[in-house]
Amino acid sequence: MNTKIQQIYFNNIGLGINLDKDPDGQVQKRIQELIGKYLPTAKIHLIDPSHPQLEFEDLDLFIVLGGDGTFLSAARLIHGRNIPMFGINIGTLGFLTAAEYSDAEEAFGLLRDGRYTIEHRHMLKTRFYADEKVEEFVAMNDVVVTKGSLGRMMTYRVFVDNQYATTFRGDGVIFATPTGSTAYNLSAGGPIVYPTINAISMTAICPHTLGVRNLVVSGDSKIMVQVKGDVAGYNLSVDGQQNFNIDTFRAIEITDSGHRAHILRLDDYDYFDVLRKKIIFKAQDSLEEAIDESKTTE
Repeated sequence: MNTKIQQIYFNNIGLGINLDKDPDGQVQKRIQELIGKYLPTAKIHLIDPSHPQLEFEDLDLFIVLGGDGTFLSAARLIHGRNIPMFGINIGTLGFLTAAEYSDAEEAFGLLRDGRYTIEHRHMLKTRFYADEKVEEFVAMNDVVVTKGSLGRMMTYRVFVDNQYATTFRGDGVIFATPTGSTAYNLSAGGPIVYPTINAISMTAICPHTLGVRNLVVSGDSKIMVQVKGDVAGYNLSVDGQQNFNIDTFRAIEITDSGHRAHILRLDDYDYFDVLRKKIIFKAQDSLEEAIDESKTTE
């Protein structure tokens, strides 16, 4: 559950923005004006998420302007640092963000008054051996292993805490945090898991093995995946943003990353209201729009 904390004095605020969403810089300018108005003592540090120049330990708050993809990138960028993230949506969905850009002024008023909580979100670490060295990555949403060739199925053998769990053939497997349970995991038929629960969900993608079911285990579990197939190569995706082709059949290990993402939530935030509006109803609206469009083309 969320825990109310004493107001933090934000002396140093990092401001990261998806420049593709704000090509003329008007959003950035407006947010800087609001910071000056509501948090006048704070020093602003502009951060390019792809080329950070600031020692993140100096930050008291990281404001992320963008959509969910920008937010995921920022979470990996500051992984292991105790910095609250405050997302303002200027993207398409913005399920992970705390406020819409249109409500930014009200949001900064709540921030100034200390009317917020901090959620601590589970993150994953995945590792595998490549060229006699260990490759290691962190994920906020999910780690996905998929076949590397269309029309070819792979065999996935899964162990949990060194105990054999299941084997199935199919297109792939998704290992999702509760945060990522509403992303690819949900599209593949996986469960929605409340975001602050410490858990990992496993969802098979188009399994060709009868009886395969979704599995939810403790977030402290160590998961090992062995991949086998009749073609060399499969794909590993981290948060849908870091993608790798693995050309030999190595085992992949997935564990708790050892750190949490600290997400700032304003007092008027209602998870289930956001879930209904941005995930459930949004999907229904998109389906109805597609049906209407198909009728107009008949």
